[in-house]
Amino acid sequence: GKYESWPANSGCSGCPANSFSLVGSTTISSCLCNAGWKGPDGGPCTHCLMGTYKLLSGNFNCEACPANFYSPVASTIITNCTCNAGWSGPNGGHCTNCVEGTYKSTPGNFKCEDCPVNSLSPFASTTITNCTCKPGWKDTNGGQCQQCHAAKYKSIPGDSIC
Repeated sequence: GKYESWPANSGCSGCPANSFSLVGSTTISSCLCNAGWKGPDGGPCTHCLMGTYKLLSGNFNCEACPANFYSPVASTIITNCTCNAGWSGPNGGHCTNCVEGTYKSTPGNFKCEDCPVNSLSPFASTTITNCTCKPGWKDTNGGQCQQCHAAKYKSIPGDSIC
């Protein structure tokens, strides 16, 4: 975007970075920050931070994504907001925590994954290593649990030995 100051024919000046103006603009205040960028009319414009977005151009603040969401810098629409690790749901929608016995390690529109057989995890788990073997089963956290041998026992969850 460009604008031309008075007097006419003095040449057009460029708008600040990440802003634009309509054809025929005559002042720097006609330069509006792009969607995903915030600042006063005429600039300077700074990008919306992670976890926020801005749909419209102009002198508006960036809006926060809903709780338990993530978005990259300079996001322009609510569907740029994706569920955090440990949470699942549609982009820009409602996130629910991963239930016990499941985990999700990356942000985005992905389902929570089941822990390996005979292991459990707390709700909102973010990594497979949050999956620990149930009592009576052994292995490292996140591994394939094996039943304790005869004459051995394990009464607590985790990666302890039988």
